[in-house]
Amino acid sequence: VRALRLIARSRRNILVVAPTGMGKTLVGYSALAFYGKGTYIAPTRALCDEKYFELQGLFPKKSIVIGNKDFYLSPWRFKKSDIRVVTPWRLDIYLSHLKRAFGYYSPVVVIDEIHSLDSYLEIIFTKLKMLNRARIIGLSATINEEDLEKFSKWLNAVVVQSMERRIPLVKRIVFFDEDISDEGEIVTKMNVIESGKVIGKLTFKGEVDKCVAITKYIRKVEKDDHPILFFSLSRSRANEIAEKIARVFPEKVDDEVVEKALLLPELSEVTSDITKTLCIPVSYTHLTLPTN
Repeated sequence: VRALRLIARSRRNILVVAPTGMGKTLVGYSALAFYGKGTYIAPTRALCDEKYFELQGLFPKKSIVIGNKDFYLSPWRFKKSDIRVVTPWRLDIYLSHLKRAFGYYSPVVVIDEIHSLDSYLEIIFTKLKMLNRARIIGLSATINEEDLEKFSKWLNAVVVQSMERRIPLVKRIVFFDEDISDEGEIVTKMNVIESGKVIGKLTFKGEVDKCVAITKYIRKVEKDDHPILFFSLSRSRANEIAEKIARVFPEKVDDEVVEKALLLPELSEVTSDITKTLCIPVSYTHLTLPTN
């Protein structure tokens, strides 16, 4: 609420720091609504897509455009639109092209995941700060307390912080140990630890993929049907996880979804791999996947 008041009553930059699910994005959207036009910066193409469709639903009468590696957005079209959803690297192009006129076309810039700052992004956002015409609304869930003061000074921003978490966050550690059974066979034992206590166990014959084992535990033992998200360190591993889970959980999804996916005009080597998991509720994504 304080952040929403500051948008209307102050010209200061704002840095909103709060856990996931606490309404940070709502603050950014409210700033765009207050000014009637502006730019939303998302660090990844996937997040750009998500915010683009959300903003289209919220502001159906506004001209909303997207600019990233998948979608070219010319400086001319940037100027003619009301709300733009772009990556930081595209922002750099528009700053260089429009210079001080940028603030006229975009009086407010919402920067999502602003904590993902690196040396290159710092240069881009410094260019933005030097304009003194575009107000910055920074959104983050993970700025450390010791860095918050330095970050806010660099941004010249009022800090709005909340430590309340509506969505509970539970940390569990899963251990896997291979052993030999009484019958002389290899078995894999899985222990789930929470707050130092074992809360669940499973035993598998032979070796087992850890992600498959965790999925089995969540689905079969805890009876939890909510979506599961795995992060992998490589693209090939992401493909492998999806295919292995798909073989273990062969539930069907709507045939219409599969038919639409198979109607893609061109199936690259990557997108053809996706067809192996299309018939079941398993999917994966990484930078080599096309938007469609």
